[in-house]
Amino acid sequence: MRFAAVAVLSLGLLSQTIHAFTNGTLLPSYICNDIDGYPKSAGTLIPYLILGTAADNYNQFPPGNATKPIIAFGDNVVAGVTAIAPTARALLGAFHNGGAQLDANGNVITPVVYETALKNPVWLAPNISNPTTGAGDYTIKLGQLNSFVVAAHCPSPDPRGYNNVGVALDGFMAYAIDTATGQRIGAWVNVGPTMSNFYACNPQGTSFPSVGIVHNQLASGNSNVAGLTWMAPANVKGTIMFKGAGCSDCGFGPFVVIYNTTANMTAPSVAAQGLSPNLLATTDPANNVAAYVPKDAAADLPGSAQAMAALSVGGTGMTYTPAQTGGIAIAGAAVGAIVVGVAMFFIGRRSGMTSKGNVLL
Repeated sequence: MRFAAVAVLSLGLLSQTIHAFTNGTLLPSYICNDIDGYPKSAGTLIPYLILGTAADNYNQFPPGNATKPIIAFGDNVVAGVTAIAPTARALLGAFHNGGAQLDANGNVITPVVYETALKNPVWLAPNISNPTTGAGDYTIKLGQLNSFVVAAHCPSPDPRGYNNVGVALDGFMAYAIDTATGQRIGAWVNVGPTMSNFYACNPQGTSFPSVGIVHNQLASGNSNVAGLTWMAPANVKGTIMFKGAGCSDCGFGPFVVIYNTTANMTAPSVAAQGLSPNLLATTDPANNVAAYVPKDAAADLPGSAQAMAALSVGGTGMTYTPAQTGGIAIAGAAVGAIVVGVAMFFIGRRSGMTSKGNVLL
């Protein structure tokens, strides 16, 4: 019975893990925690997970079998053909919705699955920007609502570049920081129904609940989602860096886009930051040019009203008063004590029933 329970639990955890690829709210919280030098994605490890580079005993199917198994496709049997197993990195990379990347001439780059992470597989542009180049006014209006479009992005040398109609936007996670202080700032207000608050982006409890967002389903079947609104603080010391991760039909990995503010115009040009225009927009517009698609209607994110009220007058971004924080701490301690007490009660009973109780733990 115990084994059955463990099996059910394991299957449940596995299904949650796989579901997290399309529901970002299930992603582990460390992905959005403070910088600590540790990997935040399997994408940084995938390139090292190679079982073999040639048709040898370590890279065949079944693993370790150097024979030539018979391969059958329905009633069609192909005898004497060696079946080469995919590498571990190909298996893991394929979870990222695998797809081909292209070189400057439009040829498929090997590998054709997401075996390595890309920088800026998505791009956050001003809502009023060129839909084929991403060019626009990258300046944040402080103390006001600002609108953005998040779009799929194929970094150079891929000629599809920014917002190509053939590259779907799959996943997106983002928060903003003041580059002078490193503090997480601002608050997302309305991002449509496919994205939600990602509370993991507020690990210190010093920002608003909506300081970070993440997709809660496939972000879009299109190459972009337009009309995302974000409330900027009234006071910022540096430029504003939007940071996070994304996944498109061109790749997966981290993204960083830096904006000027009305008080600080020192952000690098978007070209220097890596923005690649859609080079196919003029040669084949029918198959490559995508219009901006406004987000569907949705309620404002939890906590955004409080954030707008505070940030418009220069608030610091503290979510709770000291009294509220103390109350939350006391409630958390009480719940923790109850959970631990109940667990110890059952452990004590099991230990009393069998001399193997300690082994089971």
